[in-house]
Amino acid sequence: MYFATLRIAVELITRPQSDEIERASALIGGNVNPKLLQRKLDPSKLEQPTDYAKYVVWLGWDVNGTDAVRGMGIILSKNIILTNYAINLINERTYIGDKKISASGFVTYGLTEFVQRPPKEQLIDWKKAVTYKSNALPGPLQPQIALIKLNKNMKLNSKQAAAIPLPPDEHKKFGKKCVVVGWGRTNRRQIVQTRAVIVRKNKCYNHLSSPNAEDSDKIICIDVPDAAIKTHCEHFTNGAPLICEGMLTGVVSWQWICDGGMSRPCASVYKLRYWIKSHMKELGQLSKLETNSRFSKHVVWQGLDALGLKTLLGMGVILDRNTILTSYTLNLTNAAAYYQGVPMPVYGFVVYGIPRYLKEIPISNDVDWNKMINFGYKLHPKPFQPQIALITLNDPMDLDSQTAAAISLPTEDLKEEPVSCVVVGFGLENDEDIVESEVVIVKRDECKRKIPDLYDEAICIDIPAYAEVTHCDQFTSGAPLICDGLLIGIVSYQDPCMPNHPRLCISVYKLRNWIRSNIKIQGRLSNDFSSNSQIQIKQKLVIFNVAVLCQITQIQFGNYLSTYIN
Repeated sequence: MYFATLRIAVELITRPQSDEIERASALIGGNVNPKLLQRKLDPSKLEQPTDYAKYVVWLGWDVNGTDAVRGMGIILSKNIILTNYAINLINERTYIGDKKISASGFVTYGLTEFVQRPPKEQLIDWKKAVTYKSNALPGPLQPQIALIKLNKNMKLNSKQAAAIPLPPDEHKKFGKKCVVVGWGRTNRRQIVQTRAVIVRKNKCYNHLSSPNAEDSDKIICIDVPDAAIKTHCEHFTNGAPLICEGMLTGVVSWQWICDGGMSRPCASVYKLRYWIKSHMKELGQLSKLETNSRFSKHVVWQGLDALGLKTLLGMGVILDRNTILTSYTLNLTNAAAYYQGVPMPVYGFVVYGIPRYLKEIPISNDVDWNKMINFGYKLHPKPFQPQIALITLNDPMDLDSQTAAAISLPTEDLKEEPVSCVVVGFGLENDEDIVESEVVIVKRDECKRKIPDLYDEAICIDIPAYAEVTHCDQFTSGAPLICDGLLIGIVSYQDPCMPNHPRLCISVYKLRNWIRSNIKIQGRLSNDFSSNSQIQIKQKLVIFNVAVLCQITQIQFGNYLSTYIN
């Protein structure tokens, strides 16, 4: 009878209106207004645009080479996501081709529509997760709830992305004032709210296989109000929030084989609030890996300015008023980006004297450059080749001893057992601040087992064993390695980054003669360079909509510009 009713109901949607009313009347025997039945059977009536999208993320993870979206999640704080299930990826591995690398997850936030390639500002990696009771995949009728700790903080606000509070009390009402927030079925790419009703406990428990009192008390069952035409299987996404009268009430559970004839279990957020709060406190604590740094005054961040779009490439250190030492950059002497067939000059930029990332850079702290020299390569090196470069600024920096200062070249090489070594650059959890991150020096023979063709000037580093992330997450190319107060190395750029391999730095001491001689050469060339009329005057260009300059890696940007670089 159910299947017959469903078949007739489906036909009602496709037939002309007069036929629909006639068949609806026949179906219900004239006891109910058939126009009302028509309206109720329209699946689009279940879904509506929502203001709750700002609380919702979509998430996934990459294990064994499979990177996929796994479900939805709910923002509880700037670095904690609530969902139904997640794998703890701290010790998991995956593959890039035949290369075994550390597994990682991702969260996309601040968007109301699914996109295949979200903006990098809305994409954050994660590795650590904790699941209720066990990290094993829970059964479809068990309480499903998990917390994810993001590798860095989200940028929350009141409009695009916000944390939703935990409920102060339990929602006990049964009715139609609840919604599930997730991807729609009639609007498949949009995050919408779908009407949901809470099923009474006696009916809910009848659907649970061998429920015990402890588990069943933490489960809420829901369904769509018009199940005759569309079931919760088509409308509810695992990990999505159940929100009743504006209050976070439940987390939709996953079902391996979804049975639309049974109600859908959700984990009760109120019943699990103590578990959530205790693990939020534990997960939300910042690691001891990052601390404020007295060396930040020596560090700059640098990149490219093409058509008014600034692209951050990496870090660097100040050697004198005109010279920056970094790992690798592009030769911009004759570089151009084309807009509507017209060549526009490309400039490098350096930001100094500011120990944090700013979107709006003060003119006094922003210096242009076009002249540079790389060590031993023209465009870009391979990941395990020596990487060091000098940038000559178009105008001198205003240095002082407090906010922006030059760092001296080392007078000795790395000690065999240094007391303390740090890399100074943008943090991971403190992602907008220049901080120092503790590192360990990997012994050369151990490093060569991973990287057989290790070059002579290489220093191998890694993060401490207690860290929850890898050097791929933590280190920025061009950042200085400082040991016992001395500039020892420059962190190399890697693409793709291999977290199972040590991270390479190049020894500044062993390259000191190359550095000194090229500082002199660059200084002599700077007078000739300034006469180049094409790039003598910086043009403040309008920001054009040039998609190729957005969301690209350093190497990709280099390839894009290489056509125009001599």
